[in-house]
Amino acid sequence: MKRPAFSLGPGCKASRWMGAFLLGHQARWSNFASCILRRGRLACWMILMLVPSCGVSSDSSIEKMFDGHQPEFEELRAMVSKESSITSFARNYILRSGGYFLFKDRDPTEQELGMTKERWSQYVRLMNVLGIAGVLKGGAGEGVSFKVDVESMFNGGRTKGITYSSVPLKPLVSNLDGYKPSPDVLDDHGGFVVYKQLKPHWYLYLAR
Repeated sequence: MKRPAFSLGPGCKASRWMGAFLLGHQARWSNFASCILRRGRLACWMILMLVPSCGVSSDSSIEKMFDGHQPEFEELRAMVSKESSITSFARNYILRSGGYFLFKDRDPTEQELGMTKERWSQYVRLMNVLGIAGVLKGGAGEGVSFKVDVESMFNGGRTKGITYSSVPLKPLVSNLDGYKPSPDVLDDHGGFVVYKQLKPHWYLYLAR
């Protein structure tokens, strides 16, 4: 007896048709997935090129920040100068002689802070008023730095902000916007820090 065209037997037309159907769809899905991946990579590069936060703030914008809030910067500097154990802090961490404490999405304890919660609230309030990312204590001349831009892979690992020092800081440049370091200011790891004077004892800084 002649086998029907639609059969489950070996070598039947239905089996061959189904195999071709599945192979065809597999190829289509493979091409579709490759297209998605290619377009995804292109979209990522476009985002990296277009995101405004990829750079650091302009000199003029930070100068305007300082001019509009110099009393608050002075207040914060005076508070930090009185701290004997603090190295640096931001809204979600503190680094001090007692250790490094990260408290993202929770309230820190006074034991972690090394100070009362009321004093810590003053620090957070001033950081919010000034719009800065963090504070660093140390360096020459009772230095206190106020970080405006944080390091990231999108800005070449640069940070920019305002710093106070009771002694003159060097090297000084007239403009930090688009600054390209010369070999003589680079350290052994390719890092650098340069300054632009705002007022006596106050500077803009750019570092990597």
